[in-house]
Amino acid sequence: MQEKAVETAALDARLLLQAATGLDHGELLLHLDRFSSEPELALYTEYLVRRMNREPVSRSLERRGFYGRDFRVTDAVLDPRPDTETLIDLVLERFGSDRSLSVVDLGAGSGAIILTLLAERASWSGVAVDLSPDALDVVLENAEALGVAERLDVVASSWWDEVDGQFDLIVSNPPYIASTDIDALAPDVREYDPHL
Repeated sequence: MQEKAVETAALDARLLLQAATGLDHGELLLHLDRFSSEPELALYTEYLVRRMNREPVSRSLERRGFYGRDFRVTDAVLDPRPDTETLIDLVLERFGSDRSLSVVDLGAGSGAIILTLLAERASWSGVAVDLSPDALDVVLENAEALGVAERLDVVASSWWDEVDGQFDLIVSNPPYIASTDIDALAPDVREYDPHL
């Protein structure tokens, strides 16, 4: 257990150093002896202090990797978690690329699910539904960055309330932690994930 914590801390430190210096992983390895500039050191120090205060790396960097792509995350959306990638695998395995599908994602958050599906299947279109207009802004930003915005609509709605149309596929990984359980969560989640 302690070994896993050390590995996680080392990964966090490396990701923060990469962000502070603007170097990717390979460049960082090639330039281990490089002296960082004062602004880079100041930014790295700020990142480390934030992490020591239990802020997730994704919140500091405002991005999270998901299914091989970078997604912008803000305090308006939940972090896309690696275990959600199994949903993507299941959908892609079940529904091949040989036909067009219309997909709706209920509780889209950052858009990680719907946007990944659209990026993986060029003939699919989708609708991202979320109660939070701020979350939908993040979805649109991510859709533009991934080049799938022209195949996506967004709807501000509580589940189906404002959604019209028929869909071939419904996907969702909604928040599932009861409000009464939030206080017992790790600070990384309790203090930084939106409670909506």
